[in-house]
Amino acid sequence: MLLKLSELSCSPALNPNEMLKATITAQAPSRAKGDLKKATVSHLRRLLNSPQRIMRYFQHPKLHDAA
Repeated sequence: MLLKLSELSCSPALNPNEMLKATITAQAPSRAKGDLKKATVSHLRRLLNSPQRIMRYFQHPKLHDAA
């Protein structure tokens, strides 16, 4: 699930790295270190198999300058 920029409560000047982090932490089952690590590894493995999803981080209108 790719978050819309309006769903994020961060700064308006997000870059793809911040958007990825927000996506991972929003899906994390807990804020405990072990659970967050497990969710991060799982999410990044899914991204490895989905280059289109990675491209969408850079093609977002608000993040277009980062690409």
